[in-house]
Amino acid sequence: MNGSSRRTPVLRTLAFASAALGLGCAAWAAHRAPELLNRMDLRRAELGELANHDVRAGHFEPYWQALAAAGDLPNPSELFRQTAPGVAAPVISEGGAEPLDAGWRIRRVEMVVTEAPSDSLGVFLHACGTSRPPWRVTALRLQSMDPGSLRARATVALEGAERGGEVEDVNP
Repeated sequence: MNGSSRRTPVLRTLAFASAALGLGCAAWAAHRAPELLNRMDLRRAELGELANHDVRAGHFEPYWQALAAAGDLPNPSELFRQTAPGVAAPVISEGGAEPLDAGWRIRRVEMVVTEAPSDSLGVFLHACGTSRPPWRVTALRLQSMDPGSLRARATVALEGAERGGEVEDVNP
């Protein structure tokens, strides 16, 4: 036997092993293909949804620009003083701030008015909603001072969007 005839059985064995390995890989791929394709479809759907979020977020850009052009939120104490002259200043406590996109944050404030004419409170609430940028009333509790009285105690929770650097946690 020469050297070439000795290599033939080894090469045949390697060829059969390679073919068996190839068939095994093909069978494994055929078994896993539906799962992998399903995962790829899910990822593709997630990417499409993220792209839709980006498009929708772009629609809000004019509002962010309008808020930026309007300046800072008006001071609620000043706003109250302007709309309810002669009434004792409210007690104001700052709530937590929540970060938004691109350096914006939601600022929360709670005001407690010990005694004010009901019509002044109405004017104040209207001024909050029409100020630029606006304050949004998120909670309101009114308590009449006496039956039939036009004076009331009020607790008003406000929130508004403003430019802000780092958001500070006021409730550690």
